[in-house]
Amino acid sequence: ALSALRRRVSSPWSRSRVSRWSRALHMARGLSIQGLAANVFVRSAVGGLCAEAGAWAVATLLAAAPSDSVLCNAAITASGRSRSWCHALLSLEAMKTQLMELTAVTFTGLITAMAGQAFWDLSEATGAAATGPGDWPRGNALLAAMAARRLLSKEAAASAATCCAKHWRKALHMLAYFDLHRRGEVDGVLAGAVINAMGMAHAWPEATSLLGSLPPPVSPSRDPGRGLPGACGACNVLITACGRAMEVPKASALLTEMLKPLQARIGPVPLRPWSSFGSVAFCQTG
Repeated sequence: ALSALRRRVSSPWSRSRVSRWSRALHMARGLSIQGLAANVFVRSAVGGLCAEAGAWAVATLLAAAPSDSVLCNAAITASGRSRSWCHALLSLEAMKTQLMELTAVTFTGLITAMAGQAFWDLSEATGAAATGPGDWPRGNALLAAMAARRLLSKEAAASAATCCAKHWRKALHMLAYFDLHRRGEVDGVLAGAVINAMGMAHAWPEATSLLGSLPPPVSPSRDPGRGLPGACGACNVLITACGRAMEVPKASALLTEMLKPLQARIGPVPLRPWSSFGSVAFCQTG
């Protein structure tokens, strides 16, 4: 029943993530009223719904009981969506105590939680506080732990780069570290996170140079299964960074240079770069 609850989207209550996990928790508690014990599958289903809603408090409480790695990973993911990395670490300690296997999902969830906290701190900070070290040392340590277990992924490396916030040199170090262990797999996902850090620090030459070093985009007609090219996604990130900094001339020059080869290779360019630049021009004129 709980598994079906996660899949349903037509009922009125399913439109609200809060009502979904609270109803699932109510169903799980109903088992104890009937004298039945909720097994790990039931708790995992409830924990997954809590993760979707970012209800870290409930997810962490569920993970504290004897459980499996699926439930603990759900608690870590829920903590990440709530920017509560300290609670994610508590779930990690619970996994270690119960001698559970740490997976790529575990580490990626932890790094994502730290990245969210870093951006939250940056948005709340002003002046000298906005240039603090952030959580990049923890992200770097978790990447090293993943590499030691042969679990390193570009998603985790991108989240670790996000932890660097404005410290683009440290974000670039994350990219180099990933390339050292997984040579040939750097794409627009990871490069986009580093370019975003460069854009936040207004390091435009470095961001443009990194974008130019990416492999050329692949035509969808040649490889339709790959979707949007990674280089185009990284270009979108840089255009958006220009928009945040109100750098209209730089955004215009970037579009002029970048869209020509893309149009020659893949035809019409996705709308995102134009909408990003349009928002910049609108703010500038408004």
